[in-house]
Amino acid sequence: MISSKELRKYILMNYKEILQYFKENNIKTKGGKEISHKDLRTAVLLMNEKHPLCR
Repeated sequence: MISSKELRKYILMNYKEILQYFKENNIKTKGGKEISHKDLRTAVLLMNEKHPLCR
């Protein structure tokens, strides 16, 4: 089971920490490229647009 401290860390990560997590876990785009800061910002903005009530 995940501790509340670890859960908080995952929920409140900044862009740099998220990109580092993706790199460490070899998470890439559909095309197999590394996810860039611009890709991440675009995804977050799109998510906020489509789901404004979610956090």
